Amino acid sequence: MRVSLLCLLRLHPAATAIMASSSSKEPSVKKPVLYGYAKSSCSWRVRAAFAAKNADFECRYFNPYEATAEEKAQFALLNPLGQVPILMIDGHYLSQSVPILEYIEETVPGPRLLPKEPGQRAQVREIVELINSGIQPFQNPSVAQRHSDDPDKQKEWQVYWIEKGLTALEAVLTKTHGKCSVGDEITLADLCLVPQLFASRRFGANMTKFPLCVKIFDDLLELEPFRKTHPNNQADTPDESAPI
Repeated sequence: MRVSLLCLLRLHPAATAIMASSSSKEPSVKKPVLYGYAKSSCSWRVRAAFAAKNADFECRYFNPYEATAEEKAQFALLNPLGQVPILMIDGHYLSQSVPILEYIEETVPGPRLLPKEPGQRAQVREIVELINSGIQPFQNPSVAQRHSDDPDKQKEWQVYWIEKGLTALEAVLTKTHGKCSVGDEITLADLCLVPQLFASRRFGANMTKFPLCVKIFDDLLELEPFRKTHPNNQADTPDESAPI
């Protein structure tokens, strides 16, 4: 499908490149272009993957919760669910963060994000799936709003599912962790854990229940791939967010 994204989207004024300045021309196929927004957990996963690989990419702003009806309809041409992230890479338009992470791991040079040992690879994917399907979807505002029109009940819904998922994650990590979620090197599991823990705090979960999750999160946040790609350090960071 050949679509001009410059015609497809009205880009936010704050949309500038993370690794290099954005261009008014159609982006080169040699530089991946990521569409997402600062506080999107799934977009952060992809930003962190590129940073962990020390790979060049361009980030452009699109927030489906702030988009007009026309923009949403146009964006759905690339992802029928209308969700971010979308990654333009190697002539492909990819959606859904986990297959995007897998594609980056398989095609972008740099440190491995999946261990060589099959058992550890399975552990990484277990954690990825636990977060990706067992926690993150339930906290989305669109899901919570479907549950109730009452903001207090929405928050109760979000916190319940986040804490249920983090209880499982805490148990899994006791068997897999080293300095990171699985062993001592950054993996796809960490790329999902860090955004999820950030969001869990933001949505009001009681993080004192999950000391191991929090320790790994805090330690990982000291590392450049996560500091550089943190929502508070993005061009479209909301005004109330302070850089770290």
